[in-house]
Amino acid sequence: RPMVGAIAVDGHRSCYEQCIRESSETLTLRITPVPNDDPGTLRLEGRLRAEEVPELERSVEAGVQALDLEDLQSADEEGLAAIRRLRDRGLEIRNPSHYLAMRLA
Repeated sequence: RPMVGAIAVDGHRSCYEQCIRESSETLTLRITPVPNDDPGTLRLEGRLRAEEVPELERSVEAGVQALDLEDLQSADEEGLAAIRRLRDRGLEIRNPSHYLAMRLA
């Protein structure tokens, strides 16, 4: 069911789900909206690499107010720079790991 750059329809509700997969089929990054009780928040899961930065930036254009990084395992330098730019534009960064928080400082 993972799709690249597409709208996924799950049952009766539609949600934006971005999955980027490596050739080995291991999950690199998943961008999903947090359930309705927390509108305007996207959850990042996996690894944020330079290749996924443009999709992340497109994903936040639709009224996103926060990024939940609880399940983000790592980010390369371009990924960290993108998160910093988004933070500087006013997005709230939630739940980064201690390691990511130190790298984002």
